[in-house]
Amino acid sequence: MAKTKQVKSSPAPEYNFSPELLKVNDIISLAQRRYFRLNYVVRTTLITLDKRNYKAITGYTSNVSDRGFYLITPNFLAENTKVKIIMRPYARTPFHLEGEVIWVNDTWQPENKGMGIIITSPDSIFDMLNLSIAPQKLRRQFLRVDCKLKVKLAAEKANLAGYTNNISYQGFFIHCTKLIPELTQVKIFLILPDGKEIALLGSVVWTRQSQDKKNCGLGVCVFLDLQETTMDITPAQYKKSFKAYVNFINSLLKKPAPKK
Repeated sequence: MAKTKQVKSSPAPEYNFSPELLKVNDIISLAQRRYFRLNYVVRTTLITLDKRNYKAITGYTSNVSDRGFYLITPNFLAENTKVKIIMRPYARTPFHLEGEVIWVNDTWQPENKGMGIIITSPDSIFDMLNLSIAPQKLRRQFLRVDCKLKVKLAAEKANLAGYTNNISYQGFFIHCTKLIPELTQVKIFLILPDGKEIALLGSVVWTRQSQDKKNCGLGVCVFLDLQETTMDITPAQYKKSFKAYVNFINSLLKKPAPKK
């Protein structure tokens, strides 16, 4: 009897990136998101806790946050269904969580159908996946890099200039004596060490007044994407500028630490 040829199954697709050196497409907009999300693909199975209506559904995450994920799968569970979650990172030991289906999406293209899952157990997905970006670095959602840059802000009724001591993919603090009200949308001009200028968009999220002028300034959140032309910047132009910004930060992260 002829031997049956065994075909090895292909490994689960996995994003190959260092969490500290994000690619532009690895960053997902934080707008209307409570938790920072990363593109991260993990084979995942949901098992209903109700044994009378037992179901097991397997799919792949398209993104994960510390407290939830979106599971791509053509099969669905009803909203509010409580589930046991088994995540199987490629070449790693599976781990178990508990969660709940909070929304179902069956209207997209077939390859994007799926469910939004929230974690109800106290576990951190980032801890379980052993991503170095969690947990302490999530207090600032993106790692900050020491870098002193000149910055100019242009708003509808005010302009100011200052400098920053560190920057992140999402934003930075600007040392300046003149302040702009919180929630003001601004055009940001970062002057790089080589004199090149990067134009970004963002908004003022908080301000700090102090008798010590060195501590005065404001926190600015950088928009991660742009859906329509704003302040004379088109979405295509903004994508190019933001890519240059991310690449600049990555170039700083790749530099060896100074010798003590």
